[in-house]
Amino acid sequence: MKRLIITAAWAALMTAPFATAAQQVAPETPATAMIKEVEKVEDTAPRVDFVTGGIGKAERENFARIESNYNVKIEMATDKGFYIADANVTIHDKSGTLLLDAVADGPYFLVNLEPGTYTIAATHEGEEKSQKATIGSKGQKRVLFMWKDDEAY
Repeated sequence: MKRLIITAAWAALMTAPFATAAQQVAPETPATAMIKEVEKVEDTAPRVDFVTGGIGKAERENFARIESNYNVKIEMATDKGFYIADANVTIHDKSGTLLLDAVADGPYFLVNLEPGTYTIAATHEGEEKSQKATIGSKGQKRVLFMWKDDEAY
């Protein structure tokens, strides 16, 4: 019994420094501080519900079915009526805070926004188009962006 107590005491003594070393917190570096700041911003950033697409008949039919669930409908096309995909869409609130920055997967971009005034922009092939939009508590706001099409067909 005496030998068991001595062995247990020796084991506790030998593992004590390792336990305290494992409990120590690594010093914060500029990189870890920046990661924490990004995580904090992401946790507090407003969430914007959106869906984008509309290429092909099946997707257009799906968008027609779901568009009433969104209060903003953004459409992108050329002045010759050709749809545009891959435009970068941004939405800023009245105070200039960026709420959304996403690439459109097609000519339609459906968004749900709280009532208020927003700046909605779309950039295609380096050319930005921008509109102010006031979103009410009912109905859907349609935003159309058109780019000049210089292509000869």
